[in-house]
Amino acid sequence: MQVYLDVSCVNRPFDDQSQPRIQLEAEAVGIVLQRIDDGLWTLASSEIAVLEIQAIANAERCSKVRAILKDLMYLLS
Repeated sequence: MQVYLDVSCVNRPFDDQSQPRIQLEAEAVGIVLQRIDDGLWTLASSEIAVLEIQAIANAERCSKVRAILKDLMYLLS
């Protein structure tokens, strides 16, 4: 199965986790990413996602998102 995660989804684990909804969304993103890592699913994305990641103003967050999507960044650069 192919799944598409937009950049806001990949950012969710780095958001303030004090709100239950954000915690649940971050957990869901983690599960999706784990299934991708396990080879059960394939990540689909676009060049726009790369541009959005490059536009993240917070350098630490940008680095973390790049680390999560390192294979995608390599393929689209």
